[in-house]
Amino acid sequence: MQANETDFGPHVKDIAEALENKLDEATIVEELRQYVENYGIDLATAKEAIVRKHYGDPRTLQASAFMPLADIKADESSISFRAKIVSVFSKKINLKDGSQKTIFEGQIADGSATLRFTVWRDEFTAEPGTILEVTNAYSKGWKDRVDLNLGDRCRVREVEDDPGGAGCAVGRQSDRRLRERRCGTTERHGLGHADRAHPGCAGARGDRARRAESALERNAGRRQR
Repeated sequence: MQANETDFGPHVKDIAEALENKLDEATIVEELRQYVENYGIDLATAKEAIVRKHYGDPRTLQASAFMPLADIKADESSISFRAKIVSVFSKKINLKDGSQKTIFEGQIADGSATLRFTVWRDEFTAEPGTILEVTNAYSKGWKDRVDLNLGDRCRVREVEDDPGGAGCAVGRQSDRRLRERRCGTTERHGLGHADRAHPGCAGARGDRARRAESALERNAGRRQR
């Protein structure tokens, strides 16, 4: 599926402004797609890497990669958030053609709010207590309630740390393992010594960004041959 500006919400304009509009938005979208979808880099790291690659200052980025759940309104798209699963269960629903589909529902919280969520896929293995970093979700309103939806186009990263980022402060020594899934399809990535910091730490983000930048440069070189 071809990515477009709406897939990354305000982050495209945020990068463009950080680069003083020297890079067109279509190129920014393509580079974000390469980092996030092809190389599994989280959105915050991808934004910093793109700005750095084009000789900008990542400190000028304004839009946060993750939205507090309390700030999410009904009928929004391209939502990125980081939160912990409180509960989750599977259920079967009847489709218009008479067939059945398995979905997953539950509650997710980040300290600012607790919201209900639905995963519209046949497979979802995350359990209560799991912390998820989600990109490109969407919300729906039901009476006075806001529900989050994780559809086919969202991307989910499972993080083995608390959402407050306390792992940075205490300098944990154990290896971190991230499991990335496009709402169901799991890929495991074992992180090396340089990434032993909390995944949200600047050092870990920089190392992942540099590896992705090198991969992008190699791909660009192959295309020019």
